[in-house]
Amino acid sequence: MKKNIILFILVLFGIFLSTNHTFAYVENTVRGYDIHMKVNKNRTIEVKESFTVNFVYEQSNFSRSIPLVDEIVRGDGSTVKVYPKVSHIYAKERIADSKDLVWKKITFSGDKTPYRGLHTFELSYTYDFGNDTNENEDELYFHLIDKRWRTVLSNVTFSITMPEEFDASNIEFLVGKEKDFRNDKVTYQIQGNTISGKVNQMVEFEEEVTVGMKLPEWYFIEKKEKVNLREYLLKILSICLICSFVILWGLYGKDKSVNQRREYYPPDGLTPTEVSYFDKGKVDSQSVAALLLHLAQKGFLSIEKIWGKMDFKIAKLKEYDGKNVIEREWMRGMSKDSFYVSESNKFFYYVLESIQKYLQEKKQKFRIFEKQSLKIQQIILGLTGIFSFIVLMKPIEEYLEIESLRELVLIEVFFLVIIGLSLYFSIKLLTTKGPWILRILTAIAAFLPTFLVSSFVLIPAIRISKEFTSNYFFYVVSILIMIFFIIIMPQRTEESADFKEQIEGLKQFMIHAEEEELRKIVNRNPDYFYEMLPYAYALDISRIWMSKFKRMKASAPSWYISGLSGFQYDDFCQDIHYLMEKFLYNMFDETIERK
Repeated sequence: MKKNIILFILVLFGIFLSTNHTFAYVENTVRGYDIHMKVNKNRTIEVKESFTVNFVYEQSNFSRSIPLVDEIVRGDGSTVKVYPKVSHIYAKERIADSKDLVWKKITFSGDKTPYRGLHTFELSYTYDFGNDTNENEDELYFHLIDKRWRTVLSNVTFSITMPEEFDASNIEFLVGKEKDFRNDKVTYQIQGNTISGKVNQMVEFEEEVTVGMKLPEWYFIEKKEKVNLREYLLKILSICLICSFVILWGLYGKDKSVNQRREYYPPDGLTPTEVSYFDKGKVDSQSVAALLLHLAQKGFLSIEKIWGKMDFKIAKLKEYDGKNVIEREWMRGMSKDSFYVSESNKFFYYVLESIQKYLQEKKQKFRIFEKQSLKIQQIILGLTGIFSFIVLMKPIEEYLEIESLRELVLIEVFFLVIIGLSLYFSIKLLTTKGPWILRILTAIAAFLPTFLVSSFVLIPAIRISKEFTSNYFFYVVSILIMIFFIIIMPQRTEESADFKEQIEGLKQFMIHAEEEELRKIVNRNPDYFYEMLPYAYALDISRIWMSKFKRMKASAPSWYISGLSGFQYDDFCQDIHYLMEKFLYNMFDETIERK
């Protein structure tokens, strides 16, 4: 009860603070606001503002914020997003301007005398509202008053001088908030190309006043820029890089074609984990979990179904005496002679990482891919990163208004590293075996930095940069092609290519084998189904493999204890699926928690 009372008091206190915060905004009201706009043909507006603020309490400074990411609502309810640039800022008194991702903040500090009572500010700046995004018409939409003022404004007047004639019937003035706008609260008159008028009422807290008009196509003319040498050099550089990557891939990266042949067994001496590793080029948790069935079939383990608990008991039958590092490492995870699968995370929390670390060592990696091709892959990765860095330098510099080259380099390297790591981990988490909900949620969390950097920096920077916007498709495609060559570059060694050929032949046989053919093999080797089951599981074809033996009278494996008098093949398959899912979940879940 006391906790509820305390919580209620805290909520009331929070509401009180937020209410006071709101009132603090509206205490300083604007008693007069006059704005003059000169609209130019090159899609820029020269803005002059004069506003009188009534300071109830003394303030040492006053700030006026101009949005750099703005969403404007048209009269028909549709919206237009604008990424403007604000420049040539001037005021009669001392000001300081700063910028973040969405605001241009102009702070008036006067002559060190605190503001009190009525004070008139005068401000001028150039507002560039960016490229034309409409195909068949031009338009002008501008916030005379935006909701970020967060105060009450009275006596709002304006004048807008257009560069040439326009259709007066297309003008609209919208006053209101939250898309509840009215166009009957403004009176105006037109003299020549100038529109002048006033707002007939006070502009309330968080209300907007918007001017908009539809204009004929080519009313505005894009600024004619000089031939951009940097743009042409970047295009030439991207083409040269892609051509050189194609040549390098042909010389050092292209694998020989895999011959179609039938294989009945995996390459000699390879565990299911290694077979999956040579097939996919990476280690996943499912191929490590397959060692449970593999070591059981080799006589080191027994698996007993525990009725009533929906659990399985794994017992060690003898100590490992083989030479395979992966099998030995897996058996080392059994710190007890027996354990239940529901408790496997207590024993195998390090096995997956240990095996992954072993197979990702250079010595093992060079068994799969040629050493020289891996070096060339790193070179291509570096060149792609440098090219991306150069391409994004200009847009980021313009958007963030960075003057120092050192600062620009540090910021851009930071962004690229964040994006690279974010994409790497999100892709890795999605392709890792485990509960799909957990994989999706963790991948979304890993992708979040890329989303934030792209939404608040890269996309706005690209939108406002005319140079990049006109060529963005070319640059994006070029970078994607370069990334593609990074992925396909490593060339398999002769041993790895031969293993890949055998594994592919085995996989195709296990998928397409006929029942009669399998019967002949089983007659020669009665344990063939159980010997190949771990490999089927590591290659993601376990259900297909089990379905092949459904009509055969298979006997129970020596390592499986069901607790029933007779052996039912369908029950065995169902138990194995459940066993492996539970075992894999516990291993995967513990690994994620520890990371």
